[in-house]
Amino acid sequence: MEQKVSIVVPVYNVEKYLKRCVNSLIGQSYSNLEILLVDDGSKDSSLSICKEYELKDSRIRVFHKENEGLGLTRNYGIERATGEYITFVDSDDYISLNTCEEIEAVLSYNNEVDIIVLGRYRFADEVYMQDPISKGKTCFETGESYLLHCVKNECFTASSCNKVFNRSFLEKNELRFDTGVLYEDLLFVFKALICSSSLIVMDSPYYYYRWNRKDSIINTCLLYTSDAAD
Repeated sequence: MEQKVSIVVPVYNVEKYLKRCVNSLIGQSYSNLEILLVDDGSKDSSLSICKEYELKDSRIRVFHKENEGLGLTRNYGIERATGEYITFVDSDDYISLNTCEEIEAVLSYNNEVDIIVLGRYRFADEVYMQDPISKGKTCFETGESYLLHCVKNECFTASSCNKVFNRSFLEKNELRFDTGVLYEDLLFVFKALICSSSLIVMDSPYYYYRWNRKDSIINTCLLYTSDAAD
């Protein structure tokens, strides 16, 4: 039985990048998905772009709310997702067109896995670099054993966006993103790994992470911290 995959996309002032992101989602070779575009109070044309896509593809659901930040926006998407599995794609990033098909291939022989980790490229100015995420091993009995493996082999990525989560696993362990903290991804992923009893790594790079965007959330936070220190 095919598993439905929910893709949660937090959207905030990304009119320059949003179409590339959404096109990579609606162009997936696997069709049993839902795409949740959650606009976090954008001040540019991002919401209008989302609504245009919603009219074209019935799998897209658009939500608009007041600006609350990335963590609460992802939580908003989790609570409205209906798929058996949930993944996150930031709206300035994109994924390979066969990503969900490959996820389903994994789930076809293990449909109770808690977390799937996807290979990832970082890119800036169309220059791409592959991140190491496993170094050989693909199946882990627990998320904690995966974390220890990554620490030993220096191949850990803290992002939640190159990971696919069993929705029942998230609900059972009441896993949500914390608010008011820097690097909320790191805390969420650590909690998930500690709770996980099964994890599979897909080494090939499926996720494309836009690195070092000057107006991204992480760089804005780092700039603020640096200014405060001065």
